[in-house]
Amino acid sequence: MNRQRRVVCWLGIAGFAAVCISCASRIESPPPNKPASGWIVYSVADSGSLWNVRLDGSGARCLGVTGISPSWNPSASEVSYFLDAAMPGDPYHSYLLDQTGAARPFLTAAFCSPIEWRPDGREVIADGQIYTAAGDRVAFAVASPQVVAGDTVFFGQLYQWAGDTLQALMTGFEHAPGSRPASSNPYDYYLVNVHGGTITARLSHGHYTMGSVRGQLAGVLSPDRRQLMTPTGSGIVILNTVTQHETWLTQQQATWARWGSDSKTVVFIDGGFQLCRASLDSVGVTRTVTSRRVRTMSADIHLD
Repeated sequence: MNRQRRVVCWLGIAGFAAVCISCASRIESPPPNKPASGWIVYSVADSGSLWNVRLDGSGARCLGVTGISPSWNPSASEVSYFLDAAMPGDPYHSYLLDQTGAARPFLTAAFCSPIEWRPDGREVIADGQIYTAAGDRVAFAVASPQVVAGDTVFFGQLYQWAGDTLQALMTGFEHAPGSRPASSNPYDYYLVNVHGGTITARLSHGHYTMGSVRGQLAGVLSPDRRQLMTPTGSGIVILNTVTQHETWLTQQQATWARWGSDSKTVVFIDGGFQLCRASLDSVGVTRTVTSRRVRTMSADIHLD
């Protein structure tokens, strides 16, 4: 995983979240009785400061802290994020930022991939481990042994919640016992139950090879589990897991992508590290933020 490291200037107390004096602000929140919807939180590449912006690109505001890999909690009342590690190999410390602009320590992880929240907000998955919403570790989320079923070998895993059940999105291929995988081996995406290692669903059928441009564990499954999105150097590929029909959402390079809760809206970071959005219901791509480069893996969307 490519993790950009950056030295930033901090003002803080006892290791608490750094404050960006020039742009300190609260999380922009809609009026009462109107839940936060159509908002993107992201990290700016040059300063590392966190910002949020409406889906149409308006209302951009600095949140007053620096960080990477931000994620909305399910109610959009808080944003989880990590601080850059002080030195290579050091752990990453995460924080929760609320709507008042206050940040509190959350959890510590070896890697800084965005935290995945359980839909009810009671637990999260971070760095292959399950934590409570208070930041207490519950268990390791080891998906399964390497060989899960018959001659199907699985490698890599991206965790996601299906209600209160944790599942792993994994790639797998069939091969003869004792043979080694080759670049021509066709492989597919599977959903695997974390507890027990049983296959929940096979999402693709012969669409991928390890030597292809899409030959990477980069798929992102939509909340309704009907669309599998793969950001690549050639664009974003969408596979309908029901019909197995494959289309290009965009042929613009994408380095990172996230689904909205409607399973139609997509926010992604392009090859120029610009924040963009697209939808399965429309043609074309809109650059949401054009004046700032966005850090890789550092954008999340909240729709209601």
